[in-house]
Amino acid sequence: MWTLSLPVIFWSTIVIQLLGLGAIVALRLCGSDRGRLACQRLFVTLLLALGLITVLSVGADSDSWVTSGATLSVMTVFATFDFGGGKARAVAF
Repeated sequence: MWTLSLPVIFWSTIVIQLLGLGAIVALRLCGSDRGRLACQRLFVTLLLALGLITVLSVGADSDSWVTSGATLSVMTVFATFDFGGGKARAVAF
């Protein structure tokens, strides 16, 4: 069975984690709708890539799955956390 080498998994994990965390910051700082849509697409793509890298690192018996799992959790929490500063909006039906 073909598997990736451990250095490839490690470095791709580091790069995707840093890009993912950068995408979170960019997503929160984007003011325009067009920029926000691009940041959302980048974030979802990196989230899927990090999930894939996590699965590959578990399959390759690499210890980098721990940091990948932690980054997945951080990305998910920050993506759903509301940084609105108390601005309440009414729900429209």
